[in-house]
Amino acid sequence: MTKSTAKKAASKRREPRTVAELKAEEQLDRELELQRRKERAARPEPEDTTSDEWRYWKIANLRLDFRSGNTDAYRRAHAEFRELLTGLYHDENFWHVSNALALLPHLIIARQEIEKMERADAEDRAKVMDEAKRAVLSIVAEEACDAETIVGLLNALASDDPDLPELVRRVKAGEFILDLTQHDSAGEASEPQPLIQYAPEIEARRKDYEALAEAFVTMADLETERAYPALDLPHVVYTHEERVISKAVMQHFQSLMSHADFFDPRTIRKFYVEMRLWGDHLHAELVDAAKDGALK
Repeated sequence: MTKSTAKKAASKRREPRTVAELKAEEQLDRELELQRRKERAARPEPEDTTSDEWRYWKIANLRLDFRSGNTDAYRRAHAEFRELLTGLYHDENFWHVSNALALLPHLIIARQEIEKMERADAEDRAKVMDEAKRAVLSIVAEEACDAETIVGLLNALASDDPDLPELVRRVKAGEFILDLTQHDSAGEASEPQPLIQYAPEIEARRKDYEALAEAFVTMADLETERAYPALDLPHVVYTHEERVISKAVMQHFQSLMSHADFFDPRTIRKFYVEMRLWGDHLHAELVDAAKDGALK
């Protein structure tokens, strides 16, 4: 190769590529990597689950299922991922410092990303709620609907009802927001759904569950002021982090809720009304207590 030819080749290599060329190269790299993963996932599962080959095979399969666009494949991968995390969580050997050091960067980044997302969601909800509150005041000032609807809107406004934006939307659309009757596609009221009747062997567990509930109340009380007079203990103020028993009880409730299928209409009918009524009851107690304090 002559000096001039070498110079031209070097100059050609230094020529900047266009954005389109760079994107095409990146796309080709992604397609080649995807093809390699598909080929690896298509191989038979290695017998030794502690080998590098098995690890590459498992990761390739999970990645493909997560990104396949197939609902069943995604759910299968998600369930396997949850099972992996749960199994490690309950394995004492997992809590070795070497695992902690290896996972810390990924876990902290995941926590930061989730916190950013939750913060952005909270800000968005706050903006929507502020707009709904201003809309309610405007509707009331203009008397843009009937008196009963205005009362409903004002009650929702006073209680910071999270459904307030939806109520405002329905009022603006001319709907009757206090009509809570279920309707079918034909527009006729549907028959009320009967309450679930448990099988005798399931109903027989009710007393055991009631006893457990009382036990949880007693345990949680050990970290509240209510326990001190009964136990003749000095007053101690527990921080949220120090309430180990209460946090354990809360984790138990969260576990129960995670196993409830809230896509099942029966679950919603079973819990929604009682949870709302109980929340309203607690809110009314707080309002009454605040009024009593103000009077005193």
